Amino acid sequence: AGEERRIDGQGAENLEAYTLYLRGRYFRNQWTEESLRRAIAYFEEAIDRDPSYALAYAGIADAYLLLPFFAATTSPLEIYPRAMSAVEQALRYGDAFATVHTALGSAKLWYTWDWVGAESAFKQALALSPNDAATHRRYAWYLISMGRQKDAIAVMHRAQELNPLSAGITKNVGLAFYFAREYDQAIAQFRAALDLNPNFRTGYSGLAYAYVQQ
Repeated sequence: AGEERRIDGQGAENLEAYTLYLRGRYFRNQWTEESLRRAIAYFEEAIDRDPSYALAYAGIADAYLLLPFFAATTSPLEIYPRAMSAVEQALRYGDAFATVHTALGSAKLWYTWDWVGAESAFKQALALSPNDAATHRRYAWYLISMGRQKDAIAVMHRAQELNPLSAGITKNVGLAFYFAREYDQAIAQFRAALDLNPNFRTGYSGLAYAYVQQ
């Protein structure tokens, strides 16, 4: 019954909203300022079609949370209230979705440094969706922040097993090794990420940092 409710809540009953949501997800995964802003616009259009679409609210929150990493002129103080407003709406309409709790955990990790709250949100997300690669990746970043490097490597490897064709996740495995000061393995992962996507800018920067440390 729980699985049926989660499937029904994906938004597929409103095909137009669902299609707009998928377009938002596509642009969110391009990892540029322009693509994140386009993703937000698509998620907002999806909500216009379905005001109770929890996953679209979670998508808005996640895109806003990522934006300061790619837009140097964007202030986190400006972004955080927008992201949290979207998270609150996502929780209101769909607290049974892992994506919603992953966005909440990311906000607590990156913006308020609420370590206990972040871990609780990530664990709730993993309990709801144990095979979600994105949640494993975010949880691994929490572990890196806590200095639990071996645990972070294991969790990031699990994300890679779940989504082996993601250059972003493969790069993040490299970063987990980098922060563990295992530079040879970090270099191997950054190279693997670039094999998957030769135009992956942060794959090159990760490789450069690892060579410097080596």
